[in-house]
Amino acid sequence: VVEETQAGGRPPSAVSLVQELVDMLPGFQDVVLYDGVQLPLARKAQALALTLAHALGERDKRFAFTDLADLTADSGPYLTAALRARGVLRLSGDLATTLDSHQDLPAGPHERALRAATVAAADGVAAAAGGALSAWEVGAYLECLTEEGQELHDSLASMYRTKCTAY
Repeated sequence: VVEETQAGGRPPSAVSLVQELVDMLPGFQDVVLYDGVQLPLARKAQALALTLAHALGERDKRFAFTDLADLTADSGPYLTAALRARGVLRLSGDLATTLDSHQDLPAGPHERALRAATVAAADGVAAAAGGALSAWEVGAYLECLTEEGQELHDSLASMYRTKCTAY
């Protein structure tokens, strides 16, 4: 994809790379079924595109993606915990109790809904910022605040854990 985009005279596209990874490699297929609707999250594929852009984009034009702002936020537990700590993401009583008591969250409808809600919440924060930040930048910023010594580090105590290697 990266080579084809460059050969076609188009600017390099992170979105195209993500789609190609999802289409071609089963390990990158991260789609959740929620309420009868398939929601593509592509967590690993987006993380790879962002990593390539940041690590190589300045040195290698193939990874100087012009559409990083079109990627969504990470759907993982760190961002979920940060959004909860900031009051952006509120959970039902049972789900909040499960997370706050450090129990594993089984893979299933609650976990899928939580991942989808995390992405939607980050999208909402980005929209409220009026275009100053993309959803993935909101996620990256909040996840940085969960690092040791940062203000949201203690929020990781309520981070969910799911035994799953698919994403």
